[in-house]
Amino acid sequence: MTITASLYLQFANAQGRDLNTKDGIIIYSTDSEEIPMYIMFIPANLEKNESFNDLLSRTLSKKETLTYIVFFQAIRWTQPDIGTIMSSINFENGNYGTLHKSVKVSYGRITFDKTYPGDPEIEEDTTITQTKLYYKDFEFSINVTEWPRLMGVPKVFERTDLY
Repeated sequence: MTITASLYLQFANAQGRDLNTKDGIIIYSTDSEEIPMYIMFIPANLEKNESFNDLLSRTLSKKETLTYIVFFQAIRWTQPDIGTIMSSINFENGNYGTLHKSVKVSYGRITFDKTYPGDPEIEEDTTITQTKLYYKDFEFSINVTEWPRLMGVPKVFERTDLY
């Protein structure tokens, strides 16, 4: 039997897992493998009849918005079809950082498992680094930091079609 996102969610709920589902903007390298090792994730909700460009402008124009680095590749253990999903996702091209590294910019839903937040003895890196995201004719200053362990480990990704 193949594990699907809905099957995993049913299992996790039956086991009493503490799940946290967030919609948001995802940014990942174009030269990464089929499943990116890391993604940048910006929690944001697409409003009814809002375009992706408007979502980006609304979200990234707020100075307090944080962009999180999330270890993404581990999702393949709970969602074996994640490679197929990522290769079929709708995305826009963009560039990131001082070297204008090519990235894909999209939108999706990630479910995180907060059941075991990790070892509290290990100090988290809460450093915030500012860099640039170039998207179409826009240049956004973004604040990048690590995804907090208390927010959970990514377990399921669901694509959300924007078009």
